[in-house]
Amino acid sequence: MSKVIIVLITMFTVLVLLTGCAQATTTAGPTSPAATSDSGYPPALSNPTAIPGYPEPPTPDVNAGYPAQGGNGLQVVASDGTTKSVTMADLNDLQKATVGSEIGPKLNDVLQLAGIFDFSKVTITGSNGSKDLTKDQVNDQVILGLASGSVTLVIDGTPQEQWIRDLVLIKAQ
Repeated sequence: MSKVIIVLITMFTVLVLLTGCAQATTTAGPTSPAATSDSGYPPALSNPTAIPGYPEPPTPDVNAGYPAQGGNGLQVVASDGTTKSVTMADLNDLQKATVGSEIGPKLNDVLQLAGIFDFSKVTITGSNGSKDLTKDQVNDQVILGLASGSVTLVIDGTPQEQWIRDLVLIKAQ
């Protein structure tokens, strides 16, 4: 008879534990910090800032001056030394082209915006180096990709590792 009591107590304990686990998983809702999406916010909420304890997500200003507010922008220098500062807003105002998965204005359009119509070579400088292009190489498949507040020289057929990122200077000769 004592074996029956031990088995009943064990079964009752297991049942209580399982009931407690089931309640714990059903009470975790969208407001629980444990239930979050990849961004860290509850997945079912359309306005994550309405929940106390969650930081307000940043709202990027796509028209902010490039490279950062208060910065000098992208400098475009003509062969005679005249310089034009081009902002992200200027780049966004130009007609866009697509190269691969990148979208942005054509390099030729940016040069024309700066008043550069005739050149033999152009040097593009960014955070990871520089690249020289002849006038013949500057075609409709050479764009300035605009993504995440950054400007990247994108050349069709060139591996991404060779693209010039975070452009700061375009110098025509």
